[in-house]
Amino acid sequence: MTNKKKTKNISLSQSITQLKPALQGATQPSTPEEHVVSSTPTQNYKAAADEPTDSPSSTPPQQSSQPFNIKHQETFTNAEGMLFKVGDLIEVNSPWGTNAIAQIESIFLSPTGNTWIHYLPQQDCPQGWNWHRGVIKSTLLKKS
Repeated sequence: MTNKKKTKNISLSQSITQLKPALQGATQPSTPEEHVVSSTPTQNYKAAADEPTDSPSSTPPQQSSQPFNIKHQETFTNAEGMLFKVGDLIEVNSPWGTNAIAQIESIFLSPTGNTWIHYLPQQDCPQGWNWHRGVIKSTLLKKS
C-alpha cells in the first residue's frame, strides 16, 4: 500500500499573493538603532565562547607559544654502540627518494624520552627541489 499525499494545485499568481504579505513584513525598513553593533561582547557571547564545541567547523585549539621542554645533548649512542656527535656526517633519505649525506646540527631529547637529530643536508638538490634541513629519530641513524 502506498501513501499518496494530496497536493493542492495553485497558480503562480495565487502563490505570489499568499507570499507577498510575508515578504513585505521581512523587508520593512529598520531604524538606525537596530543596526548599531556593540563594541564589547555580551555576557552570552562570552559564555558561548568559553564552551567547547564538537562541531567540525569549530577552530582547533591554539597551541602554546612556549617551546617544548627539550634537552640538548652533545652526543648519542645508538643500540649498536655507535657514537654520534654534533658535526658528524650521517646518511639520510632525501625528499626526492635517494640517500643523501647530511651533517648533524644538534641532538636533543624530547619530553617523551625520544632522541632526535637535527641535520643539514650537505649535497646539492636536483633542479626544482629545495631542502634546507631535517630531523630524524635517533633509532634510524646511519653513519655516512
